[in-house]
Amino acid sequence: MPSDIYQSIAASLDGQLTLPSDDLTTARNKMNALHYRPLAAGTTVEWRDFKGSSYAIVSSASLTEPHRYLLYIHGGAFIAGDGEGFLFYAEMLSEHFNATVALVDYRLAPEHRFPAALNDCCRVYQALLEQGVPAKSIGFIGDSCGGGLVLSSLFKLRDEGADLPSCGLSLCGWLDLASDSPDKDPLYDQGYTHRRGLDYAGDADLTQAYISPLYGELDKLPPLLLQVGESDPTRKHAEALLAKAKAAKQAVSLELSTHMPHGFHGFAAMGMPESLQALQRARHFYDSCLKH
Repeated sequence: MPSDIYQSIAASLDGQLTLPSDDLTTARNKMNALHYRPLAAGTTVEWRDFKGSSYAIVSSASLTEPHRYLLYIHGGAFIAGDGEGFLFYAEMLSEHFNATVALVDYRLAPEHRFPAALNDCCRVYQALLEQGVPAKSIGFIGDSCGGGLVLSSLFKLRDEGADLPSCGLSLCGWLDLASDSPDKDPLYDQGYTHRRGLDYAGDADLTQAYISPLYGELDKLPPLLLQVGESDPTRKHAEALLAKAKAAKQAVSLELSTHMPHGFHGFAAMGMPESLQALQRARHFYDSCLKH
């Protein structure tokens, strides 16, 4: 049985948040209305730039192990919610993972199409390494389109021969932008991913691995954790990626959260038990990877 908090949230949803028919301005306005929340007292934010890529170092007031790092790639359908808008999410991750969070303020589409966002993610990782942060002390984490960018970034870094981080965590990640199925849940429509994917990719092939990780080679990567809601349309892509990973003998775990829709991790800020439990499991995975 879903929690009372989730049932209350679900009852308030009207299925209008992620309509494939929304134009860019409408989609941005809807997304931006969900973000830009105030931060708690004691949270620190330091904005930095590395070779033209902007990022923020975010530390919650409860942080006790600042040498642990998460490189966070935010959601927002590639087109909305800049770094400022997702500071609250970075703060939440810093608190729940007891880690310093490097929030990538990647350039948004369609003004900056692929591979702009991907390049920004990889540059921020390079910045951390050049500052002396060991690769083994860094985990990649992202939600929604950011969850897809986690895998795309790992692919690119692997292909370039870079030292890879300790792990990658994809929360309801967009793994297949080419899919235009009619699947939907109370919060999300798969056709919306395809529409916004076109904003991001432009004329590039939606089935290339750096855009849709489901089509990539899943070898020589750090351990991966995929978390997705049971009713989330992206679930089938996560399951397909898991099957590919097993065939490639790549360490990938998939966790399904019963009844949950797309993007449910964000409801942790409202105290929703299902979100908090998922983040606790993700923290356990992160901890175990940093110990190796």
